[in-house]
Amino acid sequence: GGTFPLSLNLSHNLFTSVATNLSNRSIGDLDLHSNKIEGALPLPPSGTYRLDYSNNHFNSSIMREFWSRISSAVFLSLANNSLIGEVSHLICNATEIGVLDLSFNSFSGLIPPCLLKQNEHLEILNLRGNNFHGPLPQDIINECALQIIDLNGNKLEGKLPMSIINCQMLQVIDLGNNLIVDIYPEWLGVLPLLKVLVLKSNGFHGPIDYYGMNKQTHPFFPELQVLDLSSNSFNGSIPTLFLKQFKAMMVISPGAPSMYVEIIATSSASSPGYRPYYRDSVTVTLKGQETTLVQILSVFMSVDLSNNNFEGVIPKEIGDLKSLKGLNLSRNSFTGEIPPRIANMLQLESLDLSYNQLSGEI
Repeated sequence: GGTFPLSLNLSHNLFTSVATNLSNRSIGDLDLHSNKIEGALPLPPSGTYRLDYSNNHFNSSIMREFWSRISSAVFLSLANNSLIGEVSHLICNATEIGVLDLSFNSFSGLIPPCLLKQNEHLEILNLRGNNFHGPLPQDIINECALQIIDLNGNKLEGKLPMSIINCQMLQVIDLGNNLIVDIYPEWLGVLPLLKVLVLKSNGFHGPIDYYGMNKQTHPFFPELQVLDLSSNSFNGSIPTLFLKQFKAMMVISPGAPSMYVEIIATSSASSPGYRPYYRDSVTVTLKGQETTLVQILSVFMSVDLSNNNFEGVIPKEIGDLKSLKGLNLSRNSFTGEIPPRIANMLQLESLDLSYNQLSGEI
């Protein structure tokens, strides 16, 4: 491998097994993703800083020694396998890890609290589509560097930890399809870079309220592009101030290209110039179909408040969200007319107002 450990990329093949003596090699960057490798997870070489075993057929629990061997990792992806069992707290010995993607497996147990309590380099945490249960870790480190938290599709309970606001770099929070019970987390609005907030299919309840927070001195949700509060138990009317805070949804950039937001992990590694990257996805309901955006379109904007208990008239100010591509207010108890100002929403491609009590003119 020369000055630096060997980089070995065997991805996108049809390999079905891995030699047992692989762990004795000096390999810094090991990429086996998108093969057909089955059975137990092969032990990586000690000192591996980038490890990608995603998109295979691994189907066992993970040996304790595996977690011990990744203490040098800055990038670890085991996504899209059939791995089971709990994630060992030894994962936290990887103090430099910047990207951790364990999505779409069958991991169970608690999320190791040390992941968020101790790690000041973690930028991407993707545990989507597993069976993690219990409360979310509450004590998030003050020096939090997280840009993406994706915990969608687990069995997480309890309330949102207020310490999330330590993560001032957050761009994506996806906690959809869990068992979280809480009121509307208006306080998340202080996160200056937040673009995506997905809380769908949980136990959120009550009105959308403000609790005396001063929006004049502190803009809330200034960069938000995707808001999904669908399939909860929110009630009451939609406050005008709630809509007026979404400044990014009001601006149409002339000739804006349909480019993707690429969220780059900046974790350092032993190899100069090494800069792992990660692309996130978010699932939205668009035109009646669940659509997964493999990356978040920089010009894609949507609001989904469907399947709640909202009532009263639809505020006319919703028409000021001129850059929305999708607006879903279906399955609530809205009354009155469709606000004529919706005609200002020239970017709108999907509008769902079904299953309400609207009247008047279309």
